[in-house]
Amino acid sequence: MGEVYEVEHLELGSRYALKAFVPHGERSAATDERFLTESRLLARLDHPNLVKVFDLGRDSATGILYYVMNLVCDETGRERNLGDLSCEGVDEKTIAEWFAQLGDALDYI
Repeated sequence: MGEVYEVEHLELGSRYALKAFVPHGERSAATDERFLTESRLLARLDHPNLVKVFDLGRDSATGILYYVMNLVCDETGRERNLGDLSCEGVDEKTIAEWFAQLGDALDYI
């Protein structure tokens, strides 16, 4: 239901992830409300294995809804997403740790 971009707060110099609601089908009041519900739900969650959503808005020029969340980076500061992961060469212990973290987050939700 959206596209995610890396953004920078110009005054603070901090980097974040911004999810913009760009539906692939027809946009309606119902689809807007679903995105707003998702945003509000995610903003209430507080768990170390989930990104924190802390801002929600609508672009005044386009009407596009968005929310801002933490940008996930690796140890070197490079942003990461699931598409960056490859299980080739990853040992079973690491994969088990990933699934345990995922399980903790899903249990929390």
